[in-house]
Amino acid sequence: MGYSTNFWINSDAYSAPVQRVWIGRQTLTAAQAATLDADGLLAAVALPAAAANYTTFAHAMPYARNITAVCSGAQAGNMVVTGTNIDDKVITETITLNGNTPVTSVKAFKTVTNIRLPIKAGSETINVGWGDKIGIPFMLGAAITRPIIEATFLGVIEATAPTITADADELEKNLIDLDTALDGSEVCIYYQF
Repeated sequence: MGYSTNFWINSDAYSAPVQRVWIGRQTLTAAQAATLDADGLLAAVALPAAAANYTTFAHAMPYARNITAVCSGAQAGNMVVTGTNIDDKVITETITLNGNTPVTSVKAFKTVTNIRLPIKAGSETINVGWGDKIGIPFMLGAAITRPIIEATFLGVIEATAPTITADADELEKNLIDLDTALDGSEVCIYYQF
């Protein structure tokens, strides 16, 4: 019919062929889509008198997710997180603490291997855990704003499209945030190519 079968699907109307596209699906199990956990890594740990590294954590990261941190009192120092991204490459991020206002990473960590805490300002403690943002296995250019066509939560298509954070240079800065808060229910993310 004059159209390459690699790019078009013949329809019953000669003048109206349908373009072929590829759909990819990323599935998160119930464990990977665990509820956000504000103290899943460090729970009420006293900030040290000298900057210190922590390598033992309450739990492992459930999947490539963003990191959250909050202190019990005044603290504006830097916390440095080291771990791996969704591709198992070593990554590091410096997160500036903001007292008892929660702060989040811009990178998705699949694992956390070290957290360097700043010197205490007084007698404050810190909680470190993970949030709702999911790392995706694609580096999306700034011009690509909608490669994700939909997400399902417990098998139901989300009525509101997920929020996408795109970065063309660093895989770990490409994240998706579903409209529904993660709660341990299976999530599927569909990509169109």
